[in-house]
Amino acid sequence: MRAWRPPPDAGEGPPHLVVADTFTTYLEPRIGDAAVAALRAAGARVAVRSPGCCGRPQLSQGLVGPARRSGRRLLDRLTPAVVAGWRLVLLEPSCWSMLIDDLPALIPDDPRARWVAEAAVPFERALLDLGVPRLRDHPGGRVVVHDHCHSRALGAGDGLALARSVPGLAAVPSGAGCCGMAGAFGLEHPEVSRRIAEDRLVPALAGADVAVAAGTSCRSQVRELTGMRTLHPAELIAGSLA
Repeated sequence: MRAWRPPPDAGEGPPHLVVADTFTTYLEPRIGDAAVAALRAAGARVAVRSPGCCGRPQLSQGLVGPARRSGRRLLDRLTPAVVAGWRLVLLEPSCWSMLIDDLPALIPDDPRARWVAEAAVPFERALLDLGVPRLRDHPGGRVVVHDHCHSRALGAGDGLALARSVPGLAAVPSGAGCCGMAGAFGLEHPEVSRRIAEDRLVPALAGADVAVAAGTSCRSQVRELTGMRTLHPAELIAGSLA
């Protein structure tokens, strides 16, 4: 798989800067393309920038010093866009939570951390705020939407509202808690991870045609345990554009 090659900056509407996280850049570039297409269809001026790792993997392993250094590099690269009035759009919930919650706490003496936090929104919120573009009628089907734990904890579980904007689509929440993967946890404790998923999430997916989840860990868990087709919210919207 090739690394993501984002399209050039384009558009004349409200400026939205898609932050190219590591997952999108190297594992699922199609999600980045879908996000750009959806935001442009909603009338936004869209650009993409790759600021490097936000520091989430380091912080999750207790490596506070390296995480702080990664955070400072990210602030160096994103602050100019924020000062220029760009809204930052995050595709991965764990990266979004790092920007708005962890970085201001890790680097409290740097006002740029607050500026970046105030400008950062998940893709779902960015599109809902812009106004969902015109979508074609969906042929039907049941979609189960699973919100990432970080999104729920920080009050940004907008995946269901976005999925329900697709005409003809029956979208329901999973009603589950953590998917059980939780980043590296699922790899380090596979049996516990599987039991967590099989307790609530897997039963909630029974009878669904597709699962929608913004989190990379959540999608990988669903695919691994059920074989079900999984989509990022950006893919669902881009695939429904009229």
